[in-house]
Amino acid sequence: IARHWQMETVLGSYLDPLADKVFVGSMYTSLAVVGAIDARLAALVVARDLALVAGTGFALWQHTRGADVSSTSDVVRALARQPIRVRPTMASKVNTGVQVTLVGATLMDALGCWPAGSSKDVLSVAVAICTCASMASYLPTLPMLRGSLSAFLPTKPPR
Repeated sequence: IARHWQMETVLGSYLDPLADKVFVGSMYTSLAVVGAIDARLAALVVARDLALVAGTGFALWQHTRGADVSSTSDVVRALARQPIRVRPTMASKVNTGVQVTLVGATLMDALGCWPAGSSKDVLSVAVAICTCASMASYLPTLPMLRGSLSAFLPTKPPR
């Protein structure tokens, strides 16, 4: 909606994907707890989202590390001056669509509105494949993170 009305903001570029992750993660966790979907699938989906949130947080921290920041408002100001645009990959967009489709199918199945058969199983496999493919689509960003991680690595090998 924001893009359509040309009202995109840096804050929105961070909050929108985060809201998607919270929604999908809470739905998969809830559905796994009640046994409506496989807990391993829910764990895969949540782990991927946590990895992406952690990677984005690390990139933001790295981006503001050189700036004079001592509070959250300083971080926001630094990011406003030099924003990092958070853009999902196409694989990630497809993944979210497939994940939400499985949530919808599972809820419809609970209401008795989903046709019998193995289509939910097929959707579950599609979610697993799309989740792994989506995570793999972010692997090209690892060299940037690897260089940033050098600050945390020991300079001398342990004895």
